[in-house]
Amino acid sequence: MDDWIARFQDYLRLEKNASPATIKAYLADLERFQKFLAESDPDRGQKPLDPASVDRKLIRAFVGRLHRDLEAASIERALAALRVFFRFCQREGAVSLNPAANVPTPKKKKHLPGVLSVDEVVGLLLKPGDDTILGRRDRAILELFYASGLRLSELVGLNLEDVDLKERMVQVMGKGSKQRKVPFHTLAGRVLADYLKDRPAFLKGRSDAADEHALFLSRQGRRISVSRVQKMLDHHRLRAGFNRKVSPHQLRHSFATHLLEEGMDIRSIQELLGHESLSTTQRYTQVDLKQLMRVYDDAHPRAKKANPD
Repeated sequence: MDDWIARFQDYLRLEKNASPATIKAYLADLERFQKFLAESDPDRGQKPLDPASVDRKLIRAFVGRLHRDLEAASIERALAALRVFFRFCQREGAVSLNPAANVPTPKKKKHLPGVLSVDEVVGLLLKPGDDTILGRRDRAILELFYASGLRLSELVGLNLEDVDLKERMVQVMGKGSKQRKVPFHTLAGRVLADYLKDRPAFLKGRSDAADEHALFLSRQGRRISVSRVQKMLDHHRLRAGFNRKVSPHQLRHSFATHLLEEGMDIRSIQELLGHESLSTTQRYTQVDLKQLMRVYDDAHPRAKKANPD
């Protein structure tokens, strides 16, 4: 089975264009499954496992074992990994049927990240202040976050050439290497422009060209990391008086919720968020950038503040 897992890894990377995080998660779940097989039958652990020897009963036993230690969402992910793996094995002729295909998915509690109110978000955005270059950088990050609803990985991956201040657009490389353009409001554009004036100071003293095109930089002149942004957000939410945790994903979720509450069409919001189902949505709705910008400016609470009637 180790050979099949190696081939599966290549399939995910080369054919499915899966992200490193997705591949890592799938392999971890397959490793957990292998460990279960070895514990349930020591003889299995002494030799490579033929995928054809795995049946639905064995998969159900594995799911039952997972219920002892994991939440439903983690069990669902592990089962999804097995379904994809055995679908690949079926395609390659190693199994005739997918043993994980009809194993019931455990019910899980519906959970959405808490939505901040508009006033709470604005209070958070203003906390970094404008009196230091780090404050202006942090303000620009938070403003762009809430203005665009980007994923954290998308935001830290932005380069200078991805941002068009004149058109108020940012080009994003999303999941599955899919590109999309997302607007941001005038107020966010002003804050970004202020940060860009400071940006050369972050590169002073650097002797190499690594990350020189990154939009947001750390103190060391490197592309700012996911963990650094998370720590920065945690620092400012404490200063804003929030006792509860505030995650980057909550800003993204708040962005979408506020637009929906202000009347933006749900399909336009899907366009902005870059959800995987958008390929179908775009085919039927034909949302163009001009329409998207008009609806966005009418709906986003911060855009309306920057563009009073």
